[in-house]
Amino acid sequence: MMNYLETTFGMKDRTILVTGASSGIGKHIALDLAKCGAKVFVSGRDQSRLQATLEMLDGEGHQSMVCDITNEAQIDRKSTRMNSSQRIRYRITSSA
Repeated sequence: MMNYLETTFGMKDRTILVTGASSGIGKHIALDLAKCGAKVFVSGRDQSRLQATLEMLDGEGHQSMVCDITNEAQIDRKSTRMNSSQRIRYRITSSA
C-alpha cells in the first residue's frame, strides 16, 4: 500500500542524488525523498554518518557514496561510477 507522500509527490522509482546527506538539511531531504518513494543516492564526506543516514532511509535500493564535492577529481571519478550504476534523474546539493 502506498503512503500519502508517495501518492501526493509521485517520486516512486525515481533516483535522486543528494549531496551533504550525512547531516543537517541534506540528511532530512534524503529521508523525506525516501518516504516519498524515491531511490536515494546519498553523498557526503563522513562515511560513518553517511552510513547512518542510509540505514534510516525508508524503502530499498538506496546507495551511498563518500565524496568531497570541493575536490574536482573526486567528482569526476564518482560521477562515472554513479552514471554507470544508476540513472540519476535529479540532483540536490545541500552543502554549506
